[in-house]
Amino acid sequence: MSAHSPVGPSTLARVVQCPASVPLSLKFPTLIEDPSAAEGEASHWAMYSLLKTHEPKPGDMAPNGILLDDELIDMAQVYVNHVASIVDPQSAWGLLNVERRMSLTMLHPEMFGTPDSDVWLPRVFELHLFDLKTGHLKVDPYECWQVVAYARGALERLNLSEEDLARVKIFIHICQPRAFHFEGPIRTWQTTVARLRPLWATITERTTLALGPDAEKHYHTGPECEFCPGRRACTVLAQEAATAMDQAQQSLPVDLPPQAVGLELRWLDQKLALLEARRSGLAEQATYYEQRGQSVPFYGMRAGAGRRKWKPDVKPQEFRSLGALLGGVDLMAEQKPLTPPQAEEKLKKLRIDPAVIASYYEHVPGAMKLVPVDTNHAKKVFTP
Repeated sequence: MSAHSPVGPSTLARVVQCPASVPLSLKFPTLIEDPSAAEGEASHWAMYSLLKTHEPKPGDMAPNGILLDDELIDMAQVYVNHVASIVDPQSAWGLLNVERRMSLTMLHPEMFGTPDSDVWLPRVFELHLFDLKTGHLKVDPYECWQVVAYARGALERLNLSEEDLARVKIFIHICQPRAFHFEGPIRTWQTTVARLRPLWATITERTTLALGPDAEKHYHTGPECEFCPGRRACTVLAQEAATAMDQAQQSLPVDLPPQAVGLELRWLDQKLALLEARRSGLAEQATYYEQRGQSVPFYGMRAGAGRRKWKPDVKPQEFRSLGALLGGVDLMAEQKPLTPPQAEEKLKKLRIDPAVIASYYEHVPGAMKLVPVDTNHAKKVFTP
């Protein structure tokens, strides 16, 4: 087996929407890796460590070379706390699977994956699947294709009778500490085997198409285009985006009835998502060219503003001691130091020179980003 399934569970939402995206992405893979993906991998390592081996600390290095900070560990801890609220440490903790590779050949002969964690609670006939998402974009547990596939693999391991399968309650838990939502960082969907069976059939049908000889006949644009590595080269997406721009320039009545307002709003939301997918694909390609010294008209690379963070060797006790020396200033928040800007703001309000903390933090340069170039500025420079 290779390290990655050609139709892995993490790509299923895209594959179900557009089977043709699989061969397209093989021809046009991602040009630039998203740095947030490495952060997510590091947070998952922290999660695994908390559940299985040890308590990681800020400054520890994950296997992928990312240094853990408070935020990455906190995200893992939110996940672990939720898992612990479901799994009784006294009776079922030993049943918890954490990042255990899973065969999914019952869905497609070439499919396998590694769920974050899952547990079968036999006393109550409950199957719980937990997934940690470290991005900012909300992921709905309802019909979450990735975890729906994992549910099928988890049930296969149990080898239950049809009678017992009918009794099973399935819980899909999505943990997203960075995706601020009124329901909080944990969202759960409770479902049944009968409810998931049509979804499993759809997965089999769409993945079979995706890896079949006629895959390129099955292009379908939609919200998952944003996550397709091949979107920069997708002519169907380009045509959809161009059509959306043309239609947006057409004149429309000013006073629309409610039904027309709802229809147009939905249409605009759908087309805006396609335009953003097309734009992000071209931006990735432009960044790739710029990083290799090939100039892209109207765009260039600029460093972001960066941020300040406390030096890794500075311990919380030092902030408590410093605060005491400054007359009892509290530089902590819930057992953790305030951020450098927060600490400076607090010192300013107390009429204390913020320079007293300058030796405790360091400046982290911002990443290079693709930005529009002011063409008028260039004209002013080179035009007499």
